[in-house]
Amino acid sequence: MSETIDAVFDRIEAQQQYDDAVGLDENASPLEFLTAIYRDPRQPMPRRMRAAIEAAPYFHPKLAVNANINGGDDFAARLERAIARSGISRERPKALLALPPPRPRVE
Repeated sequence: MSETIDAVFDRIEAQQQYDDAVGLDENASPLEFLTAIYRDPRQPMPRRMRAAIEAAPYFHPKLAVNANINGGDDFAARLERAIARSGISRERPKALLALPPPRPRVE
């Protein structure tokens, strides 16, 4: 073993001091902490990536679609009227209703 125990402890303590040196106020929010981690080039890349992944939803909101229906009708009633206006038949095509019964399999 090339390193002595004291050298190993010194290296561990130096790494802990390095890890703790984010430089934030003690009243910083969790988002500010994550931002400081992923912007710190002294932090290892896996730690920076994890902090960036966790902070991303707070900086880049997800896109969503909301439908607001005004009036007394519900969505189903409006859909029925739209289908009626389009002229699309809701009946099944007769070709599908007149299919012959399946033949038994011969192996």
